[in-house]
Amino acid sequence: MFTKATIILLFAALYGFQAKTLFTKKFYMDLFVVTGLYGLAFYYAYSYANGTHAFNPLDIIDMLFEGISEYIFMDILGVQ
Repeated sequence: MFTKATIILLFAALYGFQAKTLFTKKFYMDLFVVTGLYGLAFYYAYSYANGTHAFNPLDIIDMLFEGISEYIFMDILGVQ
């Protein structure tokens, strides 16, 4: 639906407007947070347009809980 160029132009326009507004009002920490959020949103939108697999942070949480639950239930409690 969206091409890569459309996504880049859309995010550039949105971020430019937001950055100008926050910079002129001297909300520098808000500008830092907005930059991070726009960066993440751009990454996921561009990955979707490319058709590539985007990094999913829930995969890491799943791996951590799998290891922790295996240690608790199998090693400490002896449940098989």
